[in-house]
Amino acid sequence: MPSTLVLTSVSLDTDVDEALKAEAVHTGKSKASLFRHHLRTGMKATTAQRVAASYASRFAIQAPLILRTIHVDGNLEERLRAESFDTRTPKEALIRGYLRVGMLRNQAIHEAPPQQPRPTHRTAGTTRDGGPVRRTAA
Repeated sequence: MPSTLVLTSVSLDTDVDEALKAEAVHTGKSKASLFRHHLRTGMKATTAQRVAASYASRFAIQAPLILRTIHVDGNLEERLRAESFDTRTPKEALIRGYLRVGMLRNQAIHEAPPQQPRPTHRTAGTTRDGGPVRRTAA
């Protein structure tokens, strides 16, 4: 049985809102689905304590924020509420922190260079890169 979505409001940093908008245009997905994806990714990638510590260090900096209303998975909402209580950090600050971590993690995944497959074995008479072995006269 799918979980219900809960309506929640969050004030986003303008750069995060613009990045979500650009990604939505680029991928063809909705900002809301990208928001939920990045939020879940951020929650898997870090802890509430780290996000709360980051919030405390950024508390003095007041950047302009944009109010957005979004549907979030009910189970995720409950977890955010509990983490907010445990860390004594506003739920909105946790959401902003997790969202930023999730977006950075997703960006790092997409910008990582593709891994070249390593050869699993060498044939006799070849070097590690596959070239012929040069033999010198004894």
